[in-house]
Amino acid sequence: MPVFSILNCLLPFRRSSMTSPVYTDGDWQCDICSLYNRPTTKVCAACNMSPAGPGMWSCTECSYHNMNEVIACAMCYQTRVSAKDLAYTWEWAPNPEQWIPYDTPTAAVIEQAFLSRLKSTTLNVGPYFMMYPRTYTFHFDYESGNFYQRNRASGMCRTARRRTGEEQMKTIDSKLVEKGDRCVICQERFDEDGAREIVQLVMCTGHYFHKGCISGYLKVRDTCPVCFKNVEA
Repeated sequence: MPVFSILNCLLPFRRSSMTSPVYTDGDWQCDICSLYNRPTTKVCAACNMSPAGPGMWSCTECSYHNMNEVIACAMCYQTRVSAKDLAYTWEWAPNPEQWIPYDTPTAAVIEQAFLSRLKSTTLNVGPYFMMYPRTYTFHFDYESGNFYQRNRASGMCRTARRRTGEEQMKTIDSKLVEKGDRCVICQERFDEDGAREIVQLVMCTGHYFHKGCISGYLKVRDTCPVCFKNVEA
């Protein structure tokens, strides 16, 4: 019997015994493919991935399990999708072409120091920095807008930045938008809700977004979703 015929025979049994099309009490949803699985299964019936344990999340790119307070995957550095819902993110640059977000406890410490206009603060919370409580400091130069992380032991400094998703936007008059045009992120027409602010990325021309939509997107990705130009903070 051909292989595809064997799989077709087995599939109905597999789905009925191991998966559910909708959530039922006790089912767990796979972080990778979103399939609902029966509570007795140890791995997802569709993608064969095990569920993340309590206080963990699974990276959608490499499937590595990370602690909830970590915003970037520790394995591939892909930003967690839920970061789009944060009011702000603080990021550090291991190299000029890559930005990695701090974990949420560390970002909160940096944000509080930023709002308090401190010149520096010690980084000693979060999964990584709590292991080296006297090693790392974060510094603010408000006049130049330069922020950086410093390793006291080595003297090495890493450039950092604060992102809210609004740094590279400019407001667009709704009269400049053609009738029927849509936001590519939410797919809603701009003329259907005049109360929502319309913006354009400063490095792009000819395509627009709802401010709330593109603001969340830019906390996860560094490129325009239409023309793929790099977004520089």
